[in-house]
Amino acid sequence: MALTHYEINKRWRKKNNNIWQKGKKRYYDKSIKTAYNEKQEWTIKDINLIMIRKDTDSNLSKQIGRSVKAIQIKRSRIKNNIMKMYRTKGGYYEKNIR
Repeated sequence: MALTHYEINKRWRKKNNNIWQKGKKRYYDKSIKTAYNEKQEWTIKDINLIMIRKDTDSNLSKQIGRSVKAIQIKRSRIKNNIMKMYRTKGGYYEKNIR
């Protein structure tokens, strides 16, 4: 029985975990240099940009001054209802439920 691409990649990642982790770190470290808004709160405009996803996360990170990882975490939290998002005519507003 032939292995799928997913199974081949999964085996490779398990066997070469250190190489895979270095590659992930290198990818995320590229956007840290552009993260000049890291201490500021997310604006409604920023949230709308990451939820609409008209551009790649790398380009968005340069545009809004956040790291790629921060963008992905924020999008994930919004989608998983860790932060309650309410839709309005102008976009989103946030109510933190923690």
